[in-house]
Amino acid sequence: MDRYMRVENGVPVGVPHLKPQKIEIKPGVVVGCGHWPQEELAKYGEYPCPKQIDPSVSKEVGYQFNDALGICEALVEPIPVAEKIDVALSKIDAEAEEMRQAVITPGDGQAMSYQAKADEAKQCLAAYSTSNLPPEGAFLLLESEVGILAKKDGSVAETVFEIAEVVEMARTEWVRAEAAINRVRLQAKADIRNAKDASEVELVMASVVWP
Repeated sequence: MDRYMRVENGVPVGVPHLKPQKIEIKPGVVVGCGHWPQEELAKYGEYPCPKQIDPSVSKEVGYQFNDALGICEALVEPIPVAEKIDVALSKIDAEAEEMRQAVITPGDGQAMSYQAKADEAKQCLAAYSTSNLPPEGAFLLLESEVGILAKKDGSVAETVFEIAEVVEMARTEWVRAEAAINRVRLQAKADIRNAKDASEVELVMASVVWP
């Protein structure tokens, strides 16, 4: 997409913007200019400002007008590797959290509910069996899902003990998923911290494969 900059007395003003669609040709007179060629826009101080950097490793810090070429050129400098590393580390943590949310409902309250149900399931499975079911009221959270929660085969769990089995299976699967996610997260962050420059950080980010 074309970028332009306003130039006044040979000095770029402001920041790059999209190609002007309207322009004031004299005080109080504004006309459409979206179809104008570059040469015509230049008469009113609007010049192209091409993107000349890879934003993953460099950033624009200013602009200068090249009269010979009739364009504004970006002044760039490398992104400090420390800054790049900080951004990448935060991004890895955010991506890991997204992966976690794919296997568990988000929210602090929901997380507490999962933990409480997991605790009840552990106690239930340790003390009872399919032939020795827990008394009513012993595991309120598990009881709340009887006749609702589906088992792995698609049928509905009809007893508290069956609910406990489903919850424990889900907990085990989550632990495995979290372990896999955490391994990728920690390895990526270690590699990012060891990067020597911004381009190496980008290579690490591009190579991350989440489970």
